[in-house]
Amino acid sequence: MDIDEKGFYDRLAAAHISINKLKIKLRDFLLRVEANSDRTDWPLYLSLISQCASELSEIRKFAESDRFMFASYVLVTPTALTTVPDPNLAKLTEDRLPVINHETVPQYLRTKLDPQIEQQCQQQDAKLSAAYNPEQLTKLINQMNKLLESALKEVNHMRQEVDSDLNASEHFHSRPTPIKSSRSGSPVQSQEDPLTECIAAITCGTGVSRSSSK
Repeated sequence: MDIDEKGFYDRLAAAHISINKLKIKLRDFLLRVEANSDRTDWPLYLSLISQCASELSEIRKFAESDRFMFASYVLVTPTALTTVPDPNLAKLTEDRLPVINHETVPQYLRTKLDPQIEQQCQQQDAKLSAAYNPEQLTKLINQMNKLLESALKEVNHMRQEVDSDLNASEHFHSRPTPIKSSRSGSPVQSQEDPLTECIAAITCGTGVSRSSSK
C-alpha cells in the first residue's frame, strides 16, 4: 500500500466517524420529536438541526475536495465466498450484510438481472408452461418440421424446373439455324445472331426464297 492510498484510507476513516456522528444526532432528533409529539421545544430542535448541519457540512467538504478523488479508483470486491457470518462485515454494514455468499453477491455486484426483470421472465415461462404441455409442444414441433420439409420439397422442385427451362433455352439459342441459299436452295448453317439475320432478310432478302409467279 503506497502513501497516497494509506492517507486516503485514514481520511476516509475520519469521514466515517463524522457520518456516524451525524447518524446518532439524526436518531436523537427523531426520537425527541416522536417522544414529544404533544409539545414542541423549538430551541432544542433548532440546536439539534444546527449540529446535524455542521456534521453534514464537514462530510460535504471532504466529498468535494481533491482528497476524495482517489475513491473513484478504489474497487471493493470480495476475495472469497463463505456461508459463515463475518462479525467484522456485519459491524461495518450495521448488520445489513453479515455474510457474503452466492445469494448476496448477485445483488450487490450485479451479476444477474434485476429482481423485477427476473420475475417477469419467470412469469412468462410460467405462462408458456401453463398454455402448452410437453406433448402439445412435441406435436407442434413435429407439425412445423413437416411443413418445413414440404416447403423445402416444393422449392427444390421449382428450382429444378427453372434450371431445366434455362438449359433448354440456352440450347435453343446456341443451335445453328438452317437458312436456304438464294441460288442453290441447299440449307446453310448460320451462326449469326437472330437480330442480324432479321435485318439481313429485310434489307437484302438473305435467306428468303422467291415465290414462283403464276
